[in-house]
Amino acid sequence: MSYGFKIIIEGDYACFTRPELKVERVSYDVPTPGALEGLLKSIYWKPSICYEINRIIVFNAIDFINIRRNEVKDKVRLSAVKSRMNGGDGDPCIYTDENRSQRSSLVLKNVKYGVEFQFKLTGLKNDREKNEENKHFSILKRRLERGQYFRRPCLGCSEFPAARVAIVSRFDEKQISSAILGMGDVMSLIEKAEAALDQDQAAEMQKKLKKMEFDFNDYLTSMEQMNKMGGIGSILNMLPGMGGKMKDIEGMIDEKAMDRTKSIILSMTPQERSNPSILNISRKNRIARGAGVDVSEVNRLVKQFEQSKKMMKQMPGLMGGKAGKRGGGFKLPFGL
Repeated sequence: MSYGFKIIIEGDYACFTRPELKVERVSYDVPTPGALEGLLKSIYWKPSICYEINRIIVFNAIDFINIRRNEVKDKVRLSAVKSRMNGGDGDPCIYTDENRSQRSSLVLKNVKYGVEFQFKLTGLKNDREKNEENKHFSILKRRLERGQYFRRPCLGCSEFPAARVAIVSRFDEKQISSAILGMGDVMSLIEKAEAALDQDQAAEMQKKLKKMEFDFNDYLTSMEQMNKMGGIGSILNMLPGMGGKMKDIEGMIDEKAMDRTKSIILSMTPQERSNPSILNISRKNRIARGAGVDVSEVNRLVKQFEQSKKMMKQMPGLMGGKAGKRGGGFKLPFGL
């Protein structure tokens, strides 16, 4: 029979030393099961139980820092210890002022882990004790809840103590850093959308899309809602899989072009925004002068608008009807 626990471990620094590097300490990217088992034994241990690490969750982004640590160069000689034990004059001490040296270490910083583990009985138990499993479970649970330990729990090295070890009922995996998953911040995107989007406006927009009655007023509304959410760059950064690609995409996002588009729409009369079909050459030239842009940009916007309407007619499945015969990818209206 086994008893499982879930704990959160946090610390400023950690060093889970790679064994192949003897002098200069270099940490593994993640904690080893052996290091975590040692941490648990510092909280509670008896010869009659053993720990098994079932799952390790890395919450914070893996971040290394190079530091210099004070270490001693020598070890205590066994012969000196035996000599002193036998009444001799051997010196079993190390004098740090004489043996200290600085060595470089590559360690982790700002770490947070979720650890799921269980303990099992080893068979080494006192026959006089009953319900030994429940006894160990209760003691370990109480010590975790109270923050008790035999020696300070550390993250790989004794000089890197754990800042927090807390028992939890479940892990909130939504808190896992986007730098690890590359999944963006979907929850924040949803929260921003709920704050920026008006439900009545959204329902009205859906009706217009079904009837193919959307116009430049709707486009202007969607741009304002996007700005409330932080702009298209902010939205893309929160989308799944986009975090690592933003450096490549940032150069492709022209926020000024969107500002020019907004100026073009605002330079239209209410009638022109509601009925783009009346936009002739004379009206387009006037709009271009009012927006301070070349007439080609006005033509481009009108063309994108017309192409979007054609595309939506070919894809009735998006409008709530039966799926269209044609396939192909879906693009946002107006070339967004």
